[in-house]
Amino acid sequence: MRKKFASFVALALACVMTLAACGGSGNTGTTTADTSAAATSEAAPAETSAAEATTTAEAEPAAENENVLYYIATGDGTAERVNNPFNNRARFFCNLIWRSLLTADADFATFKGDLASDYSVSDDGLTYTFTMGDAKWSDGEPVTAEDVKFTFEMLLQLTSINSNYANAAKQIVGANTFEPGGDLEGITIDGNTVTIQLDSLYADFEKIMSQIAIMPKHVLEGEDFTVFDQLPYFDAPVTCGMYKVAEVVPNNYIIYEIDENYNGEKPQIEKIQINALADPVTAAQGGQLDFWTTNNPAEIEAFQAMDNYTEFDINILYYRYFVVNTFDADGNPNALADPKVRQALVYAIDRQAIVDAYYDGFGVVSNSGGIPNTPEYNSGQNTFAYDPELAKSMLEEAGFDFSQTLRLRYYSGDQTTANFMEAIGAMLNEIGIQTDVMKFENDATQELWTLRNYELAQKNLSSFTFSEWYGEYINENYAKVLGDIDPEFAQSIQAYNTTVDAAERQEIFNDLQMMEQDLIYKLPLFTVNQKLFINTDKIELPSGLQFGNPWYNYDMQFEKWAVK
Repeated sequence: MRKKFASFVALALACVMTLAACGGSGNTGTTTADTSAAATSEAAPAETSAAEATTTAEAEPAAENENVLYYIATGDGTAERVNNPFNNRARFFCNLIWRSLLTADADFATFKGDLASDYSVSDDGLTYTFTMGDAKWSDGEPVTAEDVKFTFEMLLQLTSINSNYANAAKQIVGANTFEPGGDLEGITIDGNTVTIQLDSLYADFEKIMSQIAIMPKHVLEGEDFTVFDQLPYFDAPVTCGMYKVAEVVPNNYIIYEIDENYNGEKPQIEKIQINALADPVTAAQGGQLDFWTTNNPAEIEAFQAMDNYTEFDINILYYRYFVVNTFDADGNPNALADPKVRQALVYAIDRQAIVDAYYDGFGVVSNSGGIPNTPEYNSGQNTFAYDPELAKSMLEEAGFDFSQTLRLRYYSGDQTTANFMEAIGAMLNEIGIQTDVMKFENDATQELWTLRNYELAQKNLSSFTFSEWYGEYINENYAKVLGDIDPEFAQSIQAYNTTVDAAERQEIFNDLQMMEQDLIYKLPLFTVNQKLFINTDKIELPSGLQFGNPWYNYDMQFEKWAVK
């Protein structure tokens, strides 16, 4: 399999070089992406910087029999401070220090109380009642119903937030009229009981309750939540998980220790050390990484070659696609505002060749939010099979100006992304489109939604559900690059989110996939599955453990993990 993979990559790279050389005057774009950087995990969250972390002091190698689990912070974590859990909750180490009202199994199909000792849902699905347990914060203060209400009121003020959380919070009675400093009327408190009243049904509300990290009111009350990421709180946060943050040395390491106030079963591993190292392969070879998730082919091959790591396959919704900016620098519609142009661009990209070259065996071409080989997929949709001649004729019919340069950007710092982005640029050159392919220089969130200096920006989304993929379309950030989307499409997304009957929901989803193909607000590329590698020579796992989506919170039975 490795020989096959290597030959595919060699072929793809040769194609890129050949296409670039043969592109003639149409290929005026240049690439300034850093292709010398060590490959890093492509599992970077959707809207966080993929800049590679570096160390200011070399991390100490692991000592034999030390009761410590080692992890690293590259593009998926933080090298300077603790992560904000409201952009992407899990990333393994977030789950160890924060908790939600509920927790899920690995399939996100069943739920049980976490901070809540018990909960119930009304027959009409509009009222959720949570009874709080006896958890404490790491500073010894109790976790209360007031913290829950405070957290949801805070969510409504955040400017950077996972679309799942934002969409769920907006369903609470009074959310649409809530003002900072006010009272969110849809959440009421009676002693240690919290009741959340929804305006309308929200099919994934239970799932979202297993993801939203509850925050300490007594620490954060009065802060400016429009700059939440920048608050000093994240330098040394008060948390309520099985571990607490014991030490933060910016750009070097973060250490977690067992929280003596934790009210659950205490973990057997005494310490978690997160080192700021750029290359997971080098870290693993040096004994400084015990757990790693990735869909980077180079990393997968390297970890497979290390006998001390056990490989686990994780089937998740991990999309790779292009965000489309339909406005020019002056705020006027550009050429990509025309859906026919966007469709033509999909026809111009040989997505299957990219999957075969770089993701053979765990990548699947996608044509909408519905994924082939899943029960929800609408098999009647257009496959947008590679057809450069059709693409060029569609562009000509749309009056596309071939003298303009399309700016293609990406934020993942691995070599594979750089390679396939170069390949896409070359494919567009082949039909006469001039391209400028570059890696973003700044934080991905800032580049995508504030600076917006691109026409096409390659983005990744580890999607909790199909709702998250479609929820992006009604997200405030996407309005900055798409403007007002088709009202019927927006209504269908809302209907999908609020429908609980399975058959009716599937019917709506079938229609959504077809409407999406006509509108093509996002340019679909492919989805990839995830690999998990654990140093099982060192770490003993509980029997029967099942792994789920690594970018979300679920019960990993971590308290039963042990250092051998």
